[in-house]
Amino acid sequence: MAMPASCSLDEGMERVDVRKVLDNTGLYEAWFEELPKPAHHCVPVIGVRFMDMIAEGKMRADELEDIGKIVAGEAQGRRNDEEIIIMSVGGMPVGRRGLGHRGVPQCHRKRHRRETESVGNPGAALSHS
Repeated sequence: MAMPASCSLDEGMERVDVRKVLDNTGLYEAWFEELPKPAHHCVPVIGVRFMDMIAEGKMRADELEDIGKIVAGEAQGRRNDEEIIIMSVGGMPVGRRGLGHRGVPQCHRKRHRRETESVGNPGAALSHS
């Protein structure tokens, strides 16, 4: 289950045998550091709830896993078909990747178009900035 929105967990989903994965561990640590406690009441993203659980002694920090390590092969992927995994998606890293994927090529096309239009018309490139 991937969690990009606010939600809460029941006690059964807080168990040690339920894997808890984050998209960017540092993002949640920074949010937690800056927020009043319990932090997930201010930022109701499940990864922030994981940080509260650590502070409450309900889990250890080393029980959290970063999706980047799983993708890079530095941490084990899915262990079996019965395994329950909760992944918190804070959105920022994913969203920025999406912007980069869509935005950068568009910027290159616009720049190329401006450069092409400015050939023979030196003032044209300045009018588009």
